[in-house]
Amino acid sequence: MDIASLSIETERQRAIEENVEMMTEFIIADAYNLPFREDSFEIIITEFVSQFLDKYMAFTEFIHVLKKGGSLGINEMYRDNIIEPQLKIKIDEAEAIFTEVTGLPFRMNTPDEWKHYFEEAGFSDIRIQKCRPFQKIKDITSSITSMGGIVKIKCLIFGMLKYIILSEMIRKRFLRLDKGKRILFNNTSTRKHVGYILGIARKPDQ
Repeated sequence: MDIASLSIETERQRAIEENVEMMTEFIIADAYNLPFREDSFEIIITEFVSQFLDKYMAFTEFIHVLKKGGSLGINEMYRDNIIEPQLKIKIDEAEAIFTEVTGLPFRMNTPDEWKHYFEEAGFSDIRIQKCRPFQKIKDITSSITSMGGIVKIKCLIFGMLKYIILSEMIRKRFLRLDKGKRILFNNTSTRKHVGYILGIARKPDQ
């Protein structure tokens, strides 16, 4: 599910490439107003999506359409609870860049804040695991594999380069995004304070 039709078409094509088109269904929908009845799903997963949403509104919708005992899993970015003031300014700057480029409110919540959002929506059995980006070579190779391998990544890169060359607006956006990513992941001082969480929680049986 995605609110953008282009994303849906891209994923439909990927499903065909992965030979799972008969086992998948894609729809355009709003996370704040899900077009499903109560108790529809056993599992809901979001990946780098919930961080752009109003967590209370989205998580309330998620728990509504989950079956009793069903699970919500999230893979989203986080920042540490305690950060040195000068580094916090840099991380705030990166968040502002991502907000500017995407046109969406971007903020990396702390693990405690993510736990609070689960609790606020009524979830139980909450588990939050902090992960640092690309700590080992195997993390990089695993990421490459999940993206379809070297050939697929090369095609994606060439596709992005085409748009960068043809469009001044896209070129400027990529430059801004690159600055934000360098602040968060290339700077060893700030990189130690950010990463992604794997969070899972359950809708109570009663």
